[in-house]
Amino acid sequence: TPALPETMPAENLTVDAVWNVNQYTITFDSDGGSAVAAITQDYGTAVTAPTAPTKTGYTFNGWSPALPETMPAENMTVTAQWTTNQYTITFKDGTETLATITQDYGTAVTAPADPTKTGYTFNGWDSTIPTTMPAENLTITAQWTINQYTITFNSNGGSDVESITQDYGTAVTAPANPTRTGYSFDKWYSDSALTTEYTFSTMPAENIILYAGWNIEEYSISFETNGGSTIEPIVQDYGTTVSAPTAPTKEGYSFRGWYSDEELTEAATVPATMPAEDITLYAKWDINHYTITFNTDGGTEIEDITQDYGTAVTAPANPTKE
Repeated sequence: TPALPETMPAENLTVDAVWNVNQYTITFDSDGGSAVAAITQDYGTAVTAPTAPTKTGYTFNGWSPALPETMPAENMTVTAQWTTNQYTITFKDGTETLATITQDYGTAVTAPADPTKTGYTFNGWDSTIPTTMPAENLTITAQWTINQYTITFNSNGGSDVESITQDYGTAVTAPANPTRTGYSFDKWYSDSALTTEYTFSTMPAENIILYAGWNIEEYSISFETNGGSTIEPIVQDYGTTVSAPTAPTKEGYSFRGWYSDEELTEAATVPATMPAEDITLYAKWDINHYTITFNTDGGTEIEDITQDYGTAVTAPANPTKE
């Protein structure tokens, strides 16, 4: 302006250039992130950065090349820069942390070894362990099946005791004491040598055998001699060998053996071994007969008198002699 003449005028002339500002476009390559609209503006105008894109598992780390403050005199493409995020998978049993895996998003995940827990069988995880690290922190909880165990009782010659089968950790009630002829029950032991006493509380995490301990009982055999010589009682442990005492004596009587009842109707013998009860044996006697013979020294004969011991004797008529 003014317009350039078609032919040279008769004077010097100055014309000024007239310009139209160009528009240029900045295109955004989000490199797999969310789409960002291109910016088309006049050259040199201020450029406002768009809302940052998002990308699963990554943190936006700016544009490359850097976004200009004003529109440049060319079209350009900027590419999103990303930092891979790390996430954590936490493996738990209740409130207890068993293991953690912290890795970059998308990397292969190796499952941890199956956990163990006293008294339980591992029954898997409450959710599937991902094959690659997801774009979030996860908590995965162990699942368990409680085990059952059995307490078996060796009564060591006593009456049978039923086994107890229960879940691990549940309260165990001691069974009724077994019985054994000639013994009193002592306690249960966890070893066959009977050195370690067992206390019932809760079911252990293993099958066990308990062994009964016993105290041998003493019993007595008493002797009622029914007027005969005294025989001391025999006091011994059950089952030990019993030596029969010497038979009692009683003046004017013959010993006819032992009986188990006062009425002397059931004959008995001193047992060869101590029974599992106190017993009393009763002596039976037969009264003896004795004879009084008379030597009349040439006088008339007098018949012998034969009677039971202790019975009243009547004197015979006096003998005569010429």
